[in-house]
Amino acid sequence: MIEAMGRMRADSCRSLSQGISGEKPRARDLIATMKSHEMYVYCGHGSGEQYVPLPLMRRLDGQCPAALLVGCSSGRLRRPRASHYDPHGAVISYLMSGGRGCCCLWGLVFGDDASPL
Repeated sequence: MIEAMGRMRADSCRSLSQGISGEKPRARDLIATMKSHEMYVYCGHGSGEQYVPLPLMRRLDGQCPAALLVGCSSGRLRRPRASHYDPHGAVISYLMSGGRGCCCLWGLVFGDDASPL
């Protein structure tokens, strides 16, 4: 019974979502999809900037969905070379593009730094 209910929920979620898996998405397709959906979920390396560059993200102009970025350091902010202020990164781009929220992962450590405390 519980297994059947789980399958029904999974099937209903699949019918409500669209996605790309196993291939490199085109930036213009991702932007068009973002404009027509309420939620964007990215699972991969980093924050997905390699697929949707931040300057292009800012063109969403208030039509950016809420975002869940599941990638190492997807919440990382960088300081521009010419300024000690005004950091930039995916989080700021999503929010400045009208996103209602952005949830990210911070850095994950490997190697010697990953030893237990």
